[in-house]
Amino acid sequence: MFFVEINPYSIGNISILSRNLSDNQMEQYYQRWIKHYNRVFKEEDSFQIVEWRIREWKAIKEMYASSILFCEAQKSYKYNCEASFFFSLYYSLFHAQLSCLCFDSSISLDELNKITHQKLGGIFENNFSSGKNSISQSKIPENFVALRKLREYYSYTLPLNSFGFNNELIELIKNQLTECFQITCIHSLFFERAFSKHGELLKIDNVDLMEHMDVKFRETLTRPLVGQDNIEPADRNVLMEIFQYGIGFQYIPLQLDHTFDELRTYSRFDTSEEDALAESEIYSFIFQSIM
Repeated sequence: MFFVEINPYSIGNISILSRNLSDNQMEQYYQRWIKHYNRVFKEEDSFQIVEWRIREWKAIKEMYASSILFCEAQKSYKYNCEASFFFSLYYSLFHAQLSCLCFDSSISLDELNKITHQKLGGIFENNFSSGKNSISQSKIPENFVALRKLREYYSYTLPLNSFGFNNELIELIKNQLTECFQITCIHSLFFERAFSKHGELLKIDNVDLMEHMDVKFRETLTRPLVGQDNIEPADRNVLMEIFQYGIGFQYIPLQLDHTFDELRTYSRFDTSEEDALAESEIYSFIFQSIM
């Protein structure tokens, strides 16, 4: 299996992707994308490499956002909370697709930060689920549109009698999120391979580069309502690590334990209530999907 052969590590779940593509298709897919990623390190300057590091962290955060919302959708289903059920399912799929787009060389970081829902679905379809790029074959674009309609209907014209509120929909979205997570991770492996061959550790050692890193990081991750310069502690720790150690790129499954250390570490969540959403559930879904 081609994706397994190019993976030097003993971790990484590609169970869905291996069903979607033959060995030959995997190799062709890899060759198309590795050309783009090689070009990043051969032709782009340090300021653009900085933005790719932000994109890598954003891809990881989007996976966590997707998992959080999916787990919340499961809780909503259990307690018959229909409006929050469709809201959470829709946005879980939104963030899962966005995690894939973080490694899409056809879209810039600035465009990622301002992307609309309609454009996101279109780009995902063009680059991951159509033609020669059909690494995704679970009809995510069509289901994304259907979920958006359900989310809008349950938000603005809430019915007195439910429809579409069932466990089958949860299972469908679970499989599609898993597929997205695996796409994100395999692309992170491609990117690491390009970096290993053509890149080198980038130290943030001048004022202009440091300012660019700080500005773009905050533009991408600033929290609302608490000041334009405010980022959450998890983001601040990543930023400080970059300033201290420099920029390199690593297969996302290798980073999973480290990123889990940042999950709700600085917030007080009461998980003593029966059935309260626990951090372990959020992490477990990602772990099962990609490890």
